[in-house]
Amino acid sequence: MKPIDIVLSLSNPQADHRTIIEQAWDLNVEEFWIGLDLGVSDLDFGVTSVPALDLEDPEPGSLTFSQFYTLAMRLANGNLVGKDAQQAIEAAALSANAKEWNFWYRRILQKSLTKHLPVDVIQKELLRLTTE
Repeated sequence: MKPIDIVLSLSNPQADHRTIIEQAWDLNVEEFWIGLDLGVSDLDFGVTSVPALDLEDPEPGSLTFSQFYTLAMRLANGNLVGKDAQQAIEAAALSANAKEWNFWYRRILQKSLTKHLPVDVIQKELLRLTTE
């Protein structure tokens, strides 16, 4: 199970969100939990626009979560700003899978995950899973 699979499943209002979250927890999909934290935390990536990719692009992409995390931390720490930041973001986007970029990485940088994921359900499930 990859983070994008979890994100897409949680974006479906008809899906069993509790089961999806429990599976992500049981399978220890660490990249999902780290990415979720990045997307909802107070970290400021200092970006105003993040390019979207054409979803018709068939390329599988080579961007790893580790590479994305490094980019995100450099942005948050102010090591990448202005034109350099935009160029680094564009390079990351161009090396990513379009669906993964648009629905996962891009939303983390935009801080828009809460608009697309049932964060209240995620929080309730995390409380349940960590206190059992």
